Amino acid sequence: MLVVALVAGSCSEATEGAPSGAGAIPSPSSESSESVPKVDDPLDVEPFLDRPCELVDPAALSKVGNFKPGSADVDSKAAKKLTGPSCSWHAKGSGPDAGLAIGTVHRDNGTGGIKGVYAGKEQGFIERLEPVEIPGHPGYPAAYAGGEDEFSRGRCPLAVGITNDLSIMVSITDRAHPERACSAVLKVAASALEALKKGS
Repeated sequence: MLVVALVAGSCSEATEGAPSGAGAIPSPSSESSESVPKVDDPLDVEPFLDRPCELVDPAALSKVGNFKPGSADVDSKAAKKLTGPSCSWHAKGSGPDAGLAIGTVHRDNGTGGIKGVYAGKEQGFIERLEPVEIPGHPGYPAAYAGGEDEFSRGRCPLAVGITNDLSIMVSITDRAHPERACSAVLKVAASALEALKKGS
């Protein structure tokens, strides 16, 4: 399974819905052949670093599936060295799982933001990069970014730029209905952007 190392938000097989990350991190190239979109109005994520689950409104999640309460990870080695603060929501019974990671690790090492995602595609770390707009939130560049096998198995990882050097990765895994995963992940991402715009 290809893991999106740049934004560290793909779901692992062992913890479905939980963001994970590994591998070498490519450096964004100043000579990128693709034009990297900029964030119009940077958002402050600091109030949510110790409570990442609060980035997504439960009402928004309920439109996607029936989830157990979110499980935050802010102190583990993975959170501090790979993913940044993250939250996982697992389905009650059958249904989709969700995950969100705040890419502070990549911001701090200089590979963050949507530019890091574009660099990952250019350098072969990401197989599929498909720019998309979050409904109601123009100015925050986003892209589906992951391995083709992820998408075919119902996992949709989405990178969203919230500053020019910081992204969040939101993922939905819906194996029963793979075609719904990417539309669902847009709803979760929109909720996170709304929370960031409102602040703490």
